[in-house]
Amino acid sequence: MSATIVPPLAVAPMEGLTGFVFRQVFSRHFTGADDWFIPFVTPTTLPQFTDRQMRGLAPEANAGIHAVPQLLTRRTADFLWSAKALADMGYDEVNLNFGCPAGTVVAKGKGSGFLREPEAMIRFLDEIFSADLPIAISVKTRLGWASEDEFDRLVDVYNRFPMKRLTVHPRLKSDHYKGSVRLETLDRLYPSLRMKVGYNGDVVTPADAVAMTERYPGIDQMMIGRALMADPALLRKIRGGEPATEAELDDFRRDLFESYTAAFGSLKNAMMRMKEYWFYQLALYDESERPAKEIFKSKTPEAFAAARRAVTKTGFVKDTHARYDKNDTRAVDDPRAWVLGMDNRAKLAALRAEEEIRRRDLHEKRRAITALKNEEAEASRRLTATPLRPPPGSTSIPLRFLPTSTTSRPRSAPCARATRPSGSSRRPSRRRAFRLPPLRRSSPTRRPTSRPPTARSRPSGSACRP
Repeated sequence: MSATIVPPLAVAPMEGLTGFVFRQVFSRHFTGADDWFIPFVTPTTLPQFTDRQMRGLAPEANAGIHAVPQLLTRRTADFLWSAKALADMGYDEVNLNFGCPAGTVVAKGKGSGFLREPEAMIRFLDEIFSADLPIAISVKTRLGWASEDEFDRLVDVYNRFPMKRLTVHPRLKSDHYKGSVRLETLDRLYPSLRMKVGYNGDVVTPADAVAMTERYPGIDQMMIGRALMADPALLRKIRGGEPATEAELDDFRRDLFESYTAAFGSLKNAMMRMKEYWFYQLALYDESERPAKEIFKSKTPEAFAAARRAVTKTGFVKDTHARYDKNDTRAVDDPRAWVLGMDNRAKLAALRAEEEIRRRDLHEKRRAITALKNEEAEASRRLTATPLRPPPGSTSIPLRFLPTSTTSRPRSAPCARATRPSGSSRRPSRRRAFRLPPLRRSSPTRRPTSRPPTARSRPSGSACRP
């Protein structure tokens, strides 16, 4: 690890991932985040935040961390009331989003869609900075909409205003998150920026953080997003700490899933949120393609848990003790281009520990089986060694007390009839022969009779005929 001192580390705002649940759980398990940027909030025309927005903005939801709310708007009035409300909640900084490339956002001229209108940006920024707000304003931006040359004009726009910090993601809106960052343009214009500058983009390993710090001297902040979702210990490693262990990751994921379940009140919703997180977590594991597909195909929490266990058991984590060159021809979110997480020695140690636990359990079960067999043999021996005695007042053992045997009865054994008490006058009963009743001869036709009908005979007009 280089002796270069990296600047304060910030967690990028990621919609659906770095919400208040994730921030709380992450802070309980990992360290290294100096600032947390809250995923953007879009102010409404009503001067109040919605209940859903307040779940992530409430001070108690961000206790123990330094959180920075981010606003996404192009209307001055909406920005002003929301910034004042955030200041009243105790926040000391608000971030303005000029970088989001999502289609639904840029279609309304917000996010990086605002970058196409430098003159409108000047009017908007002039109004909010001249309002003397009780909170510092920082800006997050891209290089432009479709051309790197647009950043020359944007630098001139930003230099006009006393912002706390300008965080630059050196990509265009048209790049989205693909391809490599356009560092040449930032290299050329970095000395021209008059405010403090933060950097965001493709910081994947501790070596990347050191390289960006040395490339841009005096950088005020380094923001990391997707790589931190894949490797929760990345910030700690940048500070010189150890990689995450398998047990540490398991505890973190379990806590995150349980916290999502408690927050949403639904196992299914928690599972869907965890699937988004696992899209990045899969970058930790090699040889896990087939089980990885089952994670996203699972429809029940049980199937999801089984697929997750299959990935962590079959996929060996990538080795971070060797330095691999990133392949810039691939998309930055391609897990094959990332070198993250623990090394295989930690994985093997975890598997050996589990093997030892199971070996001990098997040994205990074998001892229990042996003890049961010994008890059974002792009981059989005692039963064989104990002689049977006739009951009091009798000279013979009744048959019902004799042990059952598959061998035939000895010829000298007395018959049951011979044990009848002597002097009895009762004669043995004789078995009566069973006789069948006489068969009646039946004729096909009934002979007519000349006898007159009796009272028991059927009337001739009866409807009950055979």
